[in-house]
Amino acid sequence: MYSRFVPLIISLLLSACAGLLKKPEPPQVQLAGVVLTQANLVEQSFIIKLQLSNPNDFDLPIKGLLYKIDVNDQEFVYGSSLAAVTLPAKGNAVLEVDAKTNLQALVRQLRGIKAAENASYRIRGEISTTNLSLPFDHRGETSLGNLIRWLPR
Repeated sequence: MYSRFVPLIISLLLSACAGLLKKPEPPQVQLAGVVLTQANLVEQSFIIKLQLSNPNDFDLPIKGLLYKIDVNDQEFVYGSSLAAVTLPAKGNAVLEVDAKTNLQALVRQLRGIKAAENASYRIRGEISTTNLSLPFDHRGETSLGNLIRWLPR
């Protein structure tokens, strides 16, 4: 009698296990803000606020992050973070990370934004979870006023 249900039970268990082994979708990463913390002739330091959105149906524990931000197709800042955060399922979190740029990159940006009303940006990198790395790449646009507010005066 039970022998008829054994294949059904085995297939149900195998399909449940396959769902557990599914590779998570990478979080969506967007620029939420930039704050200048230090500036000198060699290097400028910022705190970058990144909005992370988890598209998965389960919590995603993040152990670290590497990233680069380009503005108008020019490298602007880069950085990393070892701050641990758990993104709730289908939820969001803001992560503050340190970033650095050099004077040459900053001057290129200042020259490039004079003629534009809007500035395009690209943020790309890799998020580390407990046992794998998830790449991300996002493009967006911000107004010139927002970009100027981020830069040192």
